[in-house]
Amino acid sequence: MSAEKTGFFAVDRFEGKYVVLLGDDETAYDVRRAELPASLREGSILSVKLNEEGEPLWSDARLDVAEYQRRLENTRQQLRELKQRDPGGDITL
Repeated sequence: MSAEKTGFFAVDRFEGKYVVLLGDDETAYDVRRAELPASLREGSILSVKLNEEGEPLWSDARLDVAEYQRRLENTRQQLRELKQRDPGGDITL
């Protein structure tokens, strides 16, 4: 029996009855809102089971708050590191 695969998808934006989701590989998906959890908002992270061909099973999508928090903290850490390397002052061209 093969291990179940899961993918992560970020809510990019809402377009009428559709939600535009971005996969970790930057592939965009237009999915009907009715197929996804009702509490979505821009920036939400969905954990979605993948079928044998690697295609998302949207009916199994669930909000993944822990993954959202992990990504948020990772982004904050990257910003802190960039600020530490910034010498400050004006840029001269």
